[in-house]
Amino acid sequence: MYAFGDSRSNRPGLTATASDAPCDTAAATTTDRTDYIYDSADRLITATHADTTVKAVYDTFGRRTTGPSTV
Repeated sequence: MYAFGDSRSNRPGLTATASDAPCDTAAATTTDRTDYIYDSADRLITATHADTTVKAVYDTFGRRTTGPSTV
């Protein structure tokens, strides 16, 4: 589930839930959460998932030079 919680329509988080069994049986579920932080220009600057935080770096033209590539 995507959350669009800020006034600029940025995605501050993503929560995904999955089951480890077929649909017709009860099973344990796993929930993953990823949080995102943006700067004042609406550029992604930090993505955090579990114990891992990835920071994005931008050049003077606003192009991302390092950081999360799949976010």
